[in-house]
Amino acid sequence: MEIKRLIKKCLGNDQRAFNKLYKKNSPIFAGICKRYASSEDEANEILQEAFIKIFQNLDKLKDQSLFEAWGKRIVINTALSTIKQKNNNISIDEKEIDITEEEEEESNQILEHLDISGIISLMNKLPKGYKTIINLYAMESYSHKEIGEMLDIKESTSRSQYHKAKKAFQKIILQNITENK
Repeated sequence: MEIKRLIKKCLGNDQRAFNKLYKKNSPIFAGICKRYASSEDEANEILQEAFIKIFQNLDKLKDQSLFEAWGKRIVINTALSTIKQKNNNISIDEKEIDITEEEEEESNQILEHLDISGIISLMNKLPKGYKTIINLYAMESYSHKEIGEMLDIKESTSRSQYHKAKKAFQKIILQNITENK
């Protein structure tokens, strides 16, 4: 069913249309939730809350052909709200991580061969702030200025945290390979 017709039916409180819209989009949105959440339960909690917000605000969607992008934004904002509520804020790490060029190259090669579940598993080992910055910048393609606004931090802080997060992630990749040898 075309998305516009499905949304129109949802706006008319058609329960079957709600279910179809949920089933059609929940796998995409669940993947986003898993990248931000600390656990499967937290990801499911974020997904459910996001869909409630989506359904409550469906009448505010101006261009229905943009539903997926609009919904993703709601999912991301819901994830960030959940993180902030549970952690009071998204912590900023001041610790500098050293990584050699060889280690960087090796971790990049390993990363190329990981599937998404492996990447998410390793990302879950990052501090919440690092994980959030990597998700927003590398996965969602937000600018550092946008990230700063979303997280109430300076643009320069977003940049430096992304740099540190990338190094920390590379270290985790290398540690994981060493542990699994």
